[in-house]
Amino acid sequence: MWWVWLIGCTVGLDDPVDPPTDTGVGVRVTGDTFELPAVPTGDTFDLPDEVVIPPIDCHLFHPVEWSDWTRTYDVTIDEVSGTEVHAPQGYEATPSGAAVGEAWKVTEEITGAGSSNGTVTRWMRCDLGETGLYEVAWRRAGGGATVTAVADDPKPVLPDASHMDATPPAVADHLSENNRFSVSKGIYTLTLRQNVDSVLYHGIEEVTVPAGTFDAFHMTSIYTEWTANAQSGDPILALLQQLLGASVSTTAEEKQVDAWYVEGLGMIKEKVLLSTGETVSTRELRSCSGLPWCPDEQ
Repeated sequence: MWWVWLIGCTVGLDDPVDPPTDTGVGVRVTGDTFELPAVPTGDTFDLPDEVVIPPIDCHLFHPVEWSDWTRTYDVTIDEVSGTEVHAPQGYEATPSGAAVGEAWKVTEEITGAGSSNGTVTRWMRCDLGETGLYEVAWRRAGGGATVTAVADDPKPVLPDASHMDATPPAVADHLSENNRFSVSKGIYTLTLRQNVDSVLYHGIEEVTVPAGTFDAFHMTSIYTEWTANAQSGDPILALLQQLLGASVSTTAEEKQVDAWYVEGLGMIKEKVLLSTGETVSTRELRSCSGLPWCPDEQ
C-alpha cells in the first residue's frame, strides 16, 4: 500500500472553534479550517465536500475525547492469536481511589485469544501536571475475575505531541519516571510498581500493518515491573497467600515495549519483549472507523 499525499487540502468547520494556531505536529490550524495530514489508501481516498473535524484538545496521537470510533487489531499474546477492539466510552467517573474523579474512558476487548480474552478499561487525562497523556486507572475483566488498578501518582504514558516529531535518536528523560499502581480484587489490595529505565524516540518511520502503510512515530520504552509472585503466577493469589502467612517472593521482570503512533489515529503497532528477547505480545492495526484519518473512511 502506498501513500497518497493531500497537499494544501483544507476542510471547513460547521461551527468554528478557536484552537491554538499551531497544534505541535501534523494537523495545522488556519483560520477556521484544518489542514489534513496524509492518509493511506488501497485505491483512492475521496474526500466529501465537507468533513467536520472537532479539535483534538487532549492528545493528537490518541484521540480519546472523540466519540464513535473503533480500532481493530490483530493480536498475539503468549503465541495465541486473537482480535482486539478499542473504543471510546466518553468522559466518565474513575474507579474509587483514583487521583481524579473523572477521565476519558477507553475499552480494549480481546476475543479469540484463549485465556487472554477479556476487556481492559483505561481512564486517561491530559491535564495533570506537565503536558502529555496520563493513565490514571485501569481495570481488567476476564476469566471470571475483575482486577482494578489506580495510579498512586499518575505519570505520562505518552509525551506531549510536540515531542513526537523529535529528530532521532532522542532520549525522553521526561518520561523516565516510576509508576505505582494500587491493584485491588474484592477487598484485597497490593502494589504493582513499574520503574521506567529508559525511553527512546526513533522519529517517524514508514510502517506497514494489515490496515495499510503509515508514517508513524516510533518509541521504545524499557521498564522493570515488580509484582508479588506465587506458584500460579497470579499476583492476587500471592497477596492472599501472604495474608494467610504463606511464603511469597517478589519478582522483578524487565520488558521492552516498541510502539508506533499515527497522528489523529493512535497506535498502529506494538511489540512487547522480555529481556531474554522472547516476544510476549504483538498488536497490528487491521482496520478502524470513525476517524477522518482511518483508511476505511472512504
